[in-house]
Amino acid sequence: MIVCLCEGLNDRRIARAIEEGCRTVQDLARSTGAGSQCGACGCELKRMLAEHRARARAQREAELPLAAK
Repeated sequence: MIVCLCEGLNDRRIARAIEEGCRTVQDLARSTGAGSQCGACGCELKRMLAEHRARARAQREAELPLAAK
């Protein structure tokens, strides 16, 4: 699915940038150009970043020893 029409970036490319360390829309703009033109993809970029944070948090919690839970 195309996320950023201006730069022609799909969700896989954005997800890869997030996995590589982008943590904000500004990081994504610097890394990929997404959100740097018209800004219409900003909401989707924020959603993707939040989804990644939620998955990472769930994974960290799943890895905690039982005594720490």
